Amino acid sequence: MIYYWDSHGYPNLVTTETSNQVIEKLATYMGTDSSGSTNVFNIIPGTIQYIKSKGYTNFDGYNLNPPTYYDIRNEIDNSRPLLLSVIGHPTYKNHTMTCVGYEYTTELGQITEKYVIVHDTWSSTPADVYITFDGTFKYADIFIP
Repeated sequence: MIYYWDSHGYPNLVTTETSNQVIEKLATYMGTDSSGSTNVFNIIPGTIQYIKSKGYTNFDGYNLNPPTYYDIRNEIDNSRPLLLSVIGHPTYKNHTMTCVGYEYTTELGQITEKYVIVHDTWSSTPADVYITFDGTFKYADIFIP
């Protein structure tokens, strides 16, 4: 998400840092512990603190708990990627990822299957992962410049 905003009008969010350095700085601002765990309630304040450290004071954040599929579609349709946190997900367990899109299937005009498209920082994960929107998404963190 930081890289998205960096290339969409906020070019100082990522300067000479590598992606690992950006992740490490965000982890510090979010209070991530030595095992890599971050309290979900530290994500918004930590991200805002990181953004402010880069000279931008106009970002705000809010949380949707739990997010609806409509909420996610609305943010993506308004060109705002968001952070989605899963709890007890069969693959990701307890994890936060950047949501960059959505897709759905229909039958007779009714939505039958809902998916979100996410990026995360795991080296074992492809660039775009389609995850069924199934109730394991407990938090959505949204940032608005």
